[in-house]
Amino acid sequence: MTPRGVVVVREKSSLSSEERRLFVDKAPARPRFALDASRVNLQERSILSLTDVGSKDSGILSGPKAANLGQLARYFPSEVPPGLVIPFGIYWEHINRPMPGDSEPLSRRIAAAYVEADRMREAGATPAEVSAFIYPKLAEFRRKIRSMPLLPPFQRLLTERLQRMFGQDGSYGVFVRSDTNAEDLPEFTGAGLNLTVPNQVGLPNILQAIREVWASPFSERAYDWRARIMTGSERIYPSVIVQRAAASDKSGVIATVNLESGEKDESTVNVSEGVSAVVDGGVAESLLLRPDGSTRLLQQARGTYRKRLRPEGGFENVPVSGEERVLSDEEAARVRRLIADVKAKYPPVKMEAGETMPWDIEFGFEGGRLRLFQIRPLVRYQEVRLLEAFSKIEGPAGGTARTVALDDRLAE
Repeated sequence: MTPRGVVVVREKSSLSSEERRLFVDKAPARPRFALDASRVNLQERSILSLTDVGSKDSGILSGPKAANLGQLARYFPSEVPPGLVIPFGIYWEHINRPMPGDSEPLSRRIAAAYVEADRMREAGATPAEVSAFIYPKLAEFRRKIRSMPLLPPFQRLLTERLQRMFGQDGSYGVFVRSDTNAEDLPEFTGAGLNLTVPNQVGLPNILQAIREVWASPFSERAYDWRARIMTGSERIYPSVIVQRAAASDKSGVIATVNLESGEKDESTVNVSEGVSAVVDGGVAESLLLRPDGSTRLLQQARGTYRKRLRPEGGFENVPVSGEERVLSDEEAARVRRLIADVKAKYPPVKMEAGETMPWDIEFGFEGGRLRLFQIRPLVRYQEVRLLEAFSKIEGPAGGTARTVALDDRLAE
């Protein structure tokens, strides 16, 4: 079925070689790949500012979120809210010790459990048998990490860094985000598997959110997704981003490509009122920014409520403004300038075939000021290219192809 909802029936012999590759030929099943953690630095125990890390640190000190966000903060220092990065090494320092009541380090127990689960899988155990073994282990690891005492030097240093960067305890909120070395890989994106704890206010809540983030890679869902395509889960390390919460009046996602046609000189913007609106599944206003400066409305926002930060932490739902458009003309122009700046400043990321990937950018407007929360290559671009190919195989509207009902009997 094409993006316009047309079912195309073609004889296999009429397909071009490119169409055969996309729609007919099946790639051989890939064996599971081994997670490469050879570059991970577990000796770095300092709490870093966002601007201390960059793309070169991805998979070494932190995961790709922090590395890309740090790079973004260097290019756009006034648009990226300030934040701290807790590197892999601090997590490792906490789990590479016996937990209360244990005689061996938690890291050793984690490694043994994952190695045994991989051995069972390779020996022919069913998924249910592997799950019956590993799920109770994962639950135990999550429980121990969520309740473990934090090392006093780390807690003292974090308290000092939080006050220096954000101000008096209780006067600000932060988003606490997981960022592992098993995300945005060529073979596996890992998007959405780990945890973001939003708008945490007060030191006790922030400290517990860090524990929750450290525990999140041990969820059954995260394990199942990873285990299907990779080995070496014992070498997964979460870093943590602690970033000031931005009280966005509106927020959304930019794809620097036309998501319907694949045209790279156009951009698709989805935006809704409130904080984390589109990322959390809100009904968004969808716009197409064209190269001639015009804007096409693809879909109007239909939300009734928007999320607003509560001073004491968390969110509250309040009615939307009722305005016909979410993004003003001035804000749309600011987004255009941002897209042009990103394309000019960022080194391109290439796909296997050598084609440049578009960018996926999370943004917001806080009191009229543009805020940037994340940037990464648009991993869904491969799907966009497939949809574009479907559009081409459909042919132009009003062409010579015959349209039939699906229950019509075709002539032999």
